[in-house]
Amino acid sequence: MKSYRLSDKAVADLRNISRYTNIEFGPAQARAYLTALKEIIFQLATQPRMAQPVSEIRTGYRRYLFQQHAIYFSEQEYGIYVVRILHQQMRVDLHIS
Repeated sequence: MKSYRLSDKAVADLRNISRYTNIEFGPAQARAYLTALKEIIFQLATQPRMAQPVSEIRTGYRRYLFQQHAIYFSEQEYGIYVVRILHQQMRVDLHIS
């Protein structure tokens, strides 16, 4: 079974998304959105080709757009390594090094 790992920055991204969603939309919506994000990450681990390649950002990276966020990851033997989860309005070049 394929799995995923999150970078420290991706973990921080999830915390920030949770915090913002909780403040703006309430705890129930925050839980629902985080659950849906985690489900799509698990699905990407087993089907990484659902995401588009973004070699112009970094060789081997893929991006999957989910509602207001973009999930950036690379394929690994075990599944995927999630590098960042960024709001679509954020400049990628400033957040992925």
